[in-house]
Amino acid sequence: MIATVSTGSNDPVELASRLLDYNLLSQGRFGWNVVTGLPELSAQDFKVPKTPERADRYARATEFLQVYAHYLDAVREGKDFNHSGERFQYSLKRDELPTQGAAARFSTKVRPLIVQAGGSEQGRRLAAQSADAVFSAETVFEVARKNRLGLHAM
Repeated sequence: MIATVSTGSNDPVELASRLLDYNLLSQGRFGWNVVTGLPELSAQDFKVPKTPERADRYARATEFLQVYAHYLDAVREGKDFNHSGERFQYSLKRDELPTQGAAARFSTKVRPLIVQAGGSEQGRRLAAQSADAVFSAETVFEVARKNRLGLHAM
């Protein structure tokens, strides 16, 4: 199962905790399709005054994925978690993290798969940096091959 979840309308630590639980429930057969879009109605639901521009969405997604990965590492290793970035700030002591639960113990074996579409230039860069799998809608072999080679070169 792969859930499509936006980095624009979630908190990376809360989402990481949720995905750890889903990962456990699925016995490691779970992934997260990272999307950066924030539809206008969702923006209103989350009190975002206007839909962010593409560059802002990808900057947020990049930091979001860094926070997500470092949080999972802290849970897995039983360490304090600190992050001070442009968009997110956290300072969590080890005893504030779910380091003793079944989801954390299982995460030492398997972490949720990260999937990204990587359609735009920013999307391909984000996918190259963070995705375990990249999907595309290429229907011509040479175009798909060029896309794959471009991702590997990033």
